[in-house]
Amino acid sequence: FTSSDAFSSLLKANLQLNQGAYENAAQTFFSIAEKYHSSELAEKATFLALQTLNLKMATQSASLWANLSPNNELAQYYSILLELENSPEQAYTTLKKLSLKSQPDFFVKFALKVEQNIGSEVAKKNWDKLIEKMRQAQNNNPAILFLAAYKNFHLGNISQGLTNINQVLI
Repeated sequence: FTSSDAFSSLLKANLQLNQGAYENAAQTFFSIAEKYHSSELAEKATFLALQTLNLKMATQSASLWANLSPNNELAQYYSILLELENSPEQAYTTLKKLSLKSQPDFFVKFALKVEQNIGSEVAKKNWDKLIEKMRQAQNNNPAILFLAAYKNFHLGNISQGLTNINQVLI
């Protein structure tokens, strides 16, 4: 950072942090990260917001972090997990971008890791809807079809799961 404005904002954020005002520090770090496109500060804001259980701020920070670091798996992971809870449409956008730019094996492993760590029933329902929406939008993508098959088998929809697997094999 080169400007005195950035320096004073960073100083303010660190003072807030030292005084135990973690939620304020998270907001300040987020503002700086957004203004100066700093993935490191967006990451810091994400974890501070999570410590204070401010899920709205954590979601905003994680989304910014993921956008600023498109190749950072951890940023994408936290972004999608938090977006599933608070912003399912944004989760869809994030996962769709990842599916289009990733190798299928990486994408499937990543998506399964997300699924295994979903916490709430709301997020689980949003995840199921998201996978189905992606299947409808990208019906020829083998990774998406595999995930749809996995979801269907997991939900007991064996015939639909087999249909998804057959689509992968065709």
